[in-house]
Amino acid sequence: MVVTTMAEELAAHRFFRTIPSDLRERLAGCARNVVFAPGERICVEGTHASGFFAIRTGRVNVGIYVPHQGLQVLETRHAGDVLGFSWLFPPYRWQIDAVAGERVRAIELHADCLLPYLEEHPAGGYLLVRMFAQEMEETIQSTRLRLLDVYGRDRVHAR
Repeated sequence: MVVTTMAEELAAHRFFRTIPSDLRERLAGCARNVVFAPGERICVEGTHASGFFAIRTGRVNVGIYVPHQGLQVLETRHAGDVLGFSWLFPPYRWQIDAVAGERVRAIELHADCLLPYLEEHPAGGYLLVRMFAQEMEETIQSTRLRLLDVYGRDRVHAR
């Protein structure tokens, strides 16, 4: 059995590969491994967003709960993706619901450890926020394409 450090686990994850090793070491001090069973809720809209997740294995369904209909999946996150942006912005409340679609192994990074460090080290904070901004941009573009796929057909036929 090969034992790895949390910093090594972060380095193996797509999201963290390009960051400097000293920042990765600091992030490792804010991290722990977590496992979610299929169907387990990972994020609940409106509750406190205490951090984010770097998905190592498995599939996470992200969406919104609709009364009497359950989770309406808007996107699916996989190994190599990160889950959760709400820890970055007040009031630090989840804006999404996320449920494990299958067994998920992830690294959870805690905001109460990360935010003070990022405030004290603006260069590291800037880098991490830029990385999250890139993830957000990709999510927005993906959502845009899905909306065009769903609603675009009606517009084409309406012309």
